This record gives sequence, C-alpha cells and structure tokens, in this order.
Amino acid sequence: MKEESNLKVLCDTIDPEDSGDEGSETQFEIGSQYANMYDLLDLHTHFGEDDFQSIYMSSINDIKEQNIKNQATLCLRLLEKIYEIYEYEFPESPVLNSQSDLNEVYNLVEFLEFNNEQFLVGVWSGLKVKNLVKLDLDIYFYGNKDNILKLLEQITNNSLLYKNDSLVNKFLNSCYKEALTRIFIKMTRRLKIEITSKLMEGYK
Repeated sequence: MKEESNLKVLCDTIDPEDSGDEGSETQFEIGSQYANMYDLLDLHTHFGEDDFQSIYMSSINDIKEQNIKNQATLCLRLLEKIYEIYEYEFPESPVLNSQSDLNEVYNLVEFLEFNNEQFLVGVWSGLKVKNLVKLDLDIYFYGNKDNILKLLEQITNNSLLYKNDSLVNKFLNSCYKEALTRIFIKMTRRLKIEITSKLMEGYK
C-alpha cells in the first residue's frame, strides 16, 4: 500500500511531455513516460535500503534525461527522505532550477548512500584505527564519541574533498554533530571491509 501511495503522489506531480504525435509512436511515448515514473518511484522507495546503489546506478542516467520539473519533484522527495532517514534538513531549501542544481542533490544522495569511502578513510586514519573488521564498533563508538566528534568537526571544516559539491559541503558543515556522528557510524557499518583494506594499504 505504501508503494502504491508513493506512486500516486509522484504520478500526480509528474509532468508528462507532449509527444505531439499519434498512433503507435504516441503509445510508445506514453509507455516511456510510465517507465520514467517507475524509475522515479523506484529510486524514492528504495532510498536508505541496501539495494539503493544498484537501483540508483541503473536508473540515474535515464532520470537525468527527464525534464527539470520532473527531476525537481524527485529531488524534493529525496530531500524529504534525507530528513526522514538522516534527521537532517537544510537551513534554507536548496534551489532546484537547473540541471546543475539537481546534480548537487544527486551528489549529496550519492555521498550519503554509497560514495563516501574516501571521507570515511580520512576520519578513521585520524583516529589511528586500521582494522575495523576486528573492532567492536558499538564499544568503540561509545568510548570514543568525543574524539570522533572533534575529528569530524576538524575534517568537515578543513576538507577540500567536496569543495565543488556545495550541498555536500553545506551538509557537512551545518549538520548537527551528534547527528553527523550517527550518520558516520551508519556509513562505516556499510563499508568496514573496504575501509579496512584502504587503511591497511596506508600502513604498509
């Protein structure tokens, strides 16, 4: 029922492009528009889930071919999901008037969901930890919360890693540090093997 409700909300706000033709060509266009709507729904529905990256990578190029209005609708829904899942809301609503604006939302979504390994490696390197696989993360986080908060603040204030992604930068610098710590923990759990591999390479 939830997926059907999401589909109705998105379908009500999607702006089908006028094909200007009739017959089989028009039917093809209508079919393509419904496929596009399901791409939007799929991305929105699976945000925050384990299979999100594969769904995102398989659909994002097609989504970027849609008109600005439809993409902006999706981006607004994704920003709502960011608030729902990560408890973060931008101080001011991002402008979504151009493809460049929309791409910044996509970059933020990528950072939150899967494209954050370099950021995480930087934090864990600063914490002088090299093997997360053998580490009890819950115990470590509980005992080192202040150190993690301090290092996150240093890195987010000084990092040039995301200097060209203004929404990622705004997120890192305006997210409440307690919430950022929870997000850092969530990201780490997803990639602890990959992070450990990178950390081990740095100690060779």
